[in-house]
Amino acid sequence: MIKTFRSTNQQGFTLIELMITVILVGIVAAIALPSFNSSIARGQVSSTANRIVGALNYARAEATKRGTEVTIALTTANATNSWADGYQVWLDSDGDSTVNGTEVALRSFESINPSLALTGSAAALRFDGRGFASGAHTLNLCTAEAGAEDRQISVALSGRVEITDFTCP
Repeated sequence: MIKTFRSTNQQGFTLIELMITVILVGIVAAIALPSFNSSIARGQVSSTANRIVGALNYARAEATKRGTEVTIALTTANATNSWADGYQVWLDSDGDSTVNGTEVALRSFESINPSLALTGSAAALRFDGRGFASGAHTLNLCTAEAGAEDRQISVALSGRVEITDFTCP
């Protein structure tokens, strides 16, 4: 009598095990993807808001360091005061909120992500040599993502910049 010796050690996976694993991974991905998209949108809003606050604080710091008026304003003027197309900081020696040939441009900032909207109460903000703002201003940073956390950036008369949660209309 001849005995056949079969190994009971399995190596690898069966086709059914692989199919079940692929289906489970697909279900988990379908559940997690919408949450991931809103996480990306929140990250974009936060990083853009922080970049704007950094620009405002930079303008204020330059004004106090140099002891003169510094303006931050839209790169290109528009009727809606949309800051989304970029903005710039310069030494505004004549206080007219426009860059003239003799005024020194300190820094320019590129446009923001096209999925975001940034509108303000004014087209320009000025800081005097003591760091005080020319007026109280607000900038609203909004996204089209439903349920996303929008931000409002406020500049007080004292020059203090603050970010708060905001629901865009």
